[in-house]
This record gives sequence, C-alpha cells and structure tokens, in this order.
Amino acid sequence: MSQNVIAAMDGTGKEYVLFTPLAPYETPSAVDAICEKLSAKEIVRRAIYSKVGKLTKSDITELCPSIGIKSVELALKQLVEEGVLLKKGSGRATFYVRSDSEMN
Repeated sequence: MSQNVIAAMDGTGKEYVLFTPLAPYETPSAVDAICEKLSAKEIVRRAIYSKVGKLTKSDITELCPSIGIKSVELALKQLVEEGVLLKKGSGRATFYVRSDSEMN
C-alpha cells in the first residue's frame, strides 16, 4: 500500500511526520468519485460494473469506501427498482447480480 508522507513543524520547533495511506483512493473509480462529486447511486453503479458475478452488500461497501453503509443500501434498492441489479436470496444470504449478466 502506498502512502503520502507529510512533514510539518509546530510553533515550538517540533517536527512531525504524518503518514497517510492512499490505498482507498488509488482506484480510478474512487478518484473519479472524489473529483466529479458523484452521487452514491452513481458510485455504486460504477462499482458493480467493475466486477463480474455476484456481489454482496459487503463487497460493494469495500468497493465504495467514500460512502456509508446506509448510502450503499439506498443505492442498491434504487438500482434494483430500476432493473439494473437483481436481488437474490434473503437476509444474510442476499446477493446482487447485474441484470445484464449471464448469472441471472
């Protein structure tokens, strides 16, 4: 994982070095989401098209670190209603597949 290193001095002359991990922001979709100010639904839509096969809510949350779980849940619900995703299973066994995939 790459990181950003920042060196700083406070008013007393003490020097501090800060390390900031960049991994969540190294993926093109994450960078696009930050630069373009995308909606949660659009961030999730782009994430699902970056993967093949079935996806769980947990998978999507990992793919979309810039948005919260509630935003992911709402986006999934909207994408199912629009017919972009198909919801399979129930409860903890719920997963999603793209409606244009061969797995449905």
